[in-house]
Amino acid sequence: MNKVLLMPRFSIIIPTYNSAATLVPLLEAITAQSNENVEVIVVDDASTETLLKSFPGTYVRQDRRGGPAAARNRGASLAQGEWLVFTDADTLFLEDTMANIAATVDHGDGDAFVGTYAGIPANAGFMPRYKGLWELVTIDEALLARGGDYIPYNTWAPRPGLVRKDAFEAVGGFNERFTGADLEDMEFGYRLVEAGYRIFFAPAIKIRHHYPATFWKEIRPFARRCMLWMGLKKPGGFDAAGEGSRRQALAHLSGFGVFWVLLFSLLFPPFLVLALLLAGYYLWSYRRFVDLAFREEGPWFALRAFVVCWIHTVVMGFSAGLGLMKRFMARG
Repeated sequence: MNKVLLMPRFSIIIPTYNSAATLVPLLEAITAQSNENVEVIVVDDASTETLLKSFPGTYVRQDRRGGPAAARNRGASLAQGEWLVFTDADTLFLEDTMANIAATVDHGDGDAFVGTYAGIPANAGFMPRYKGLWELVTIDEALLARGGDYIPYNTWAPRPGLVRKDAFEAVGGFNERFTGADLEDMEFGYRLVEAGYRIFFAPAIKIRHHYPATFWKEIRPFARRCMLWMGLKKPGGFDAAGEGSRRQALAHLSGFGVFWVLLFSLLFPPFLVLALLLAGYYLWSYRRFVDLAFREEGPWFALRAFVVCWIHTVVMGFSAGLGLMKRFMARG
């Protein structure tokens, strides 16, 4: 009697570029909790280092480097699962990640879902901890405040990110004009929403993330993404949470205003009063983040975190301004 081959329900797609150090533990964690309902597809985006190729799954190498968008699309073209599960090579699945993914698609009435990094980074250091706490407050808690196990979301991210294969194909997958680790994930989510598909934040799906280890490694891509975000077509104009939300936009405007008003105050000292008022609003806006940083890591960490937060705001202001200029010039 011939054995019936079952199609996997989930296809986990992992783009990778020179990420062997984090890819290996990720694959080990996935393999430990996978079964016949799961297939793993690793797409090597023309790495210059040797990657682990012997694992229970599919390995394919791109002829030339095309970026995460192209690598994910290549993986999706090979996938057989009903659900595509995208995660990055610098993440780490927890022991119950796959179980929670299965429960989410069983009980959640959505076409796509976004998990969470859970606030605890996979690597040590000030910047990873800063980013973990920042995203916990500005993304997770902002969405959780709306209530419910599955919270409507108007964008998408591989934290991990789930999407029905038919929905993925219907909107044309990822935009391969994004050749770096930029905003190809958010832009994909915007197109899903515009096409009428439903995205939900699913906080039960948790993984950990290796964040950039230093400020300089984090700030450069952050600035580029801020600039690119200004040129994207967004449903509703703002994101439901995160840097692109209406609430944070107001906070960042006040923080960017502090920078300029302080410069003016060098010539006109009375402007210091306005700077203090704007700084007070900025601190009030991020009081939850500062309080959590203080309670979790102490006063010195909280002070450094607030300064780094403000530097991010200033960088965002200039980057967003440049993005707007490019947008208007392109229209002209």
